[in-house]
Amino acid sequence: MDKDGKNKMISGGLLSFVQKVGNDLGMEEKIASLKPKTAQGDRSAVSVRFEQLNLNDIINILSSIDAYSDLEVDSLSLNRRFDDKNLADLYMEISKMI
Repeated sequence: MDKDGKNKMISGGLLSFVQKVGNDLGMEEKIASLKPKTAQGDRSAVSVRFEQLNLNDIINILSSIDAYSDLEVDSLSLNRRFDDKNLADLYMEISKMI
């Protein structure tokens, strides 16, 4: 267990993990973009963009990622949608220790 009390680690690749999170949360159709990124050293990284999320969706995604000790959100941006002010688009860069 690490200093934050998290002891889960993902066993597969980072791309498949993000797709699984989307599927598990019923948000696979909200993943607009998912791409591998160049990472330094002993890390793998992806960029992911979710569209048309409500606040509960965002919290569920972040909680799913936070549960794993080998994952880190390197950057995150939220943009309120112009077509529906109750929804937002979420862009994240996530990395994993290899």
